[in-house]
Amino acid sequence: MENQLKNSDIKNFIFAGNATFTLVNTLTKNRFTYKVRKSKENDIFFVLVLTGSDNVSNYTFIGFIKNNKFFHSKKSRISIDSVSFKAFNWFFHYIDSIPAIIDVLHEGKCGRCGRKLTTPESIKRGLGPECSNMVK
Repeated sequence: MENQLKNSDIKNFIFAGNATFTLVNTLTKNRFTYKVRKSKENDIFFVLVLTGSDNVSNYTFIGFIKNNKFFHSKKSRISIDSVSFKAFNWFFHYIDSIPAIIDVLHEGKCGRCGRKLTTPESIKRGLGPECSNMVK
């Protein structure tokens, strides 16, 4: 797939500050779309999951990432027993070595600034050329 991230690019994309991506299990065909947004005040990243049909505004907060650990939040309406929570928790635990059965797809926009990606190198990374230099 054209917008599939390689394992070596996933972490940079996720922690760029404005990432939207879909996890697809190629065996079960289960898929979940997430947003990971960097907090403006500190090094915390908020994690949201798509829960409705409007893929722009129907995201629900599920937890946060702090000090390279993913936490469920008491403010979340998504249970730790939900499949979408478990999928992200599993993904984050294996973020450095995602198995080949999991596709990590971005939406064709830079994971940092949100601009449309146009060059083949940027599409592969999920980050534009300027933003790629800023997140490494």
